[in-house]
Amino acid sequence: MPYLTNKSTGFPAWYTISFLGSLGILNTFAMCFNFNIMFYRLVKAPINTYNNETDENFSDCPQVMDSNMTDETNNHSEFTWDFKTQRVVLESFFYGFCLSQIPAGFSSDVYGGKWPFGISVLVTALACLLIPSAARTSNGALISVRVVQGMAAGISVPSINTLLAKWVPKLERSSHSAFILNGIPLSNVYTYIIIAFLLKNEVYGSWSLFYLQGTISVVWFLFWSILIFESPEDHKFLSESEVKELRKSQDREVKIPLNIYEVPWKAVMTSTKMWALIVAHSGYCWNYATLIVDFPIYFSKVLKYDVIKSSLESSLIFVSSAVFSFSSGIIADSLRMKSYYTITTIRKIMNSFAFFVPALCLIPIPYVGCEGRFIFSLQLFANAFIGVANSGFRVTHIDMCPELAGILVAITGTFGSIFGCFAVAYNEWILQTGHSSKNWKIVFFTSAAVIYVAGMIYNFFVDSEEQEWVSDVKPVDENTEAPEKEK
Repeated sequence: MPYLTNKSTGFPAWYTISFLGSLGILNTFAMCFNFNIMFYRLVKAPINTYNNETDENFSDCPQVMDSNMTDETNNHSEFTWDFKTQRVVLESFFYGFCLSQIPAGFSSDVYGGKWPFGISVLVTALACLLIPSAARTSNGALISVRVVQGMAAGISVPSINTLLAKWVPKLERSSHSAFILNGIPLSNVYTYIIIAFLLKNEVYGSWSLFYLQGTISVVWFLFWSILIFESPEDHKFLSESEVKELRKSQDREVKIPLNIYEVPWKAVMTSTKMWALIVAHSGYCWNYATLIVDFPIYFSKVLKYDVIKSSLESSLIFVSSAVFSFSSGIIADSLRMKSYYTITTIRKIMNSFAFFVPALCLIPIPYVGCEGRFIFSLQLFANAFIGVANSGFRVTHIDMCPELAGILVAITGTFGSIFGCFAVAYNEWILQTGHSSKNWKIVFFTSAAVIYVAGMIYNFFVDSEEQEWVSDVKPVDENTEAPEKEK
């Protein structure tokens, strides 16, 4: 579309936002997940309080997957933490992540998304740089840094959603949303590749991962500050006619910044469609926590498979998610442009693949015993299809009300993060007596049931058309002040 071309780069103006936004999401979640991935290299296996044996020996399977588990990991371990300490350290990030999303959604929709998103990546980077020294100082210092890191990361998705609502044409929302959110699975690929390099060059040490990713993210912030503009009207290289063409491609002007005093909160929070979207996001996060947090534990503790040393192979799981995510975005936009289906039908089709296929992949795992390669294939398919959610419920917030895109995703994301924490805690409770096939069957069946029910509720109740309360959302009027509260 030549009328939207940024004359300074030769690309459509919003492509810069999509590209740097995707890199920002990638860097943010890489810095959040890197500690989880390196955890078992940094921490020695504690004693299982239930049978006085090391936890990694308490499973039904022998070494079955071309196993490369050795004592090498413990040779690099610096910390000996009991199970309670491990749990608090790993979960501390999610505590902060839950706390910041709703304030981030408010601030982004009221003041704009550029600086909240940029600062969220910068603070996450600074926290990442502090993690090595904090871990060596005390457990409390490490937990505090992880909470701050989680709070900063929680700002990222609501704020980038606000920018998408203002910049991206209506018929291209799926592909651009999928492209940006692809940064989440690709963050794991990026981290695994760096880990593979570091393991071959031991001179750098395990902590160099945190210094490298933190530094790269600080450099990213400089590019974001210079190249990104809050809205088309603020862009230095877009003419007035080009801005009008962009607004025309969105059917209407997206009224951001909005007047927070004129948001129809009652209509939003009593909407059945909104609560169905909350349920969908919650079920997604429960399943995602099982796939991302618990599957590495399953491979490590049950199948005796060293996920870190097989980092390149493990990264295929996340590559598949990114490929399916972006492909589904292109397909969804194509279906919408050709008017084959309504936007609601398109979202439900994509969401059905994203929710029901992973549920089906989880069910056979307890019955295939220790067939590691087959289990790996099931995880590969589950992660691939869960990426299709980026063209399903994850972009429904913008469809329902572009003006409230940041706030809506913050509300559903907060519930989702809480349910993700519940999933981790629930799975730990189930597995506290050991990594037996019986215990893992409960973990996998529960996750399959949760995401299946969430998918059904989304399909029955969610409508992706603009909601009736969109007309009640009012922008900021620079000539009037917000009403004072009654004394």
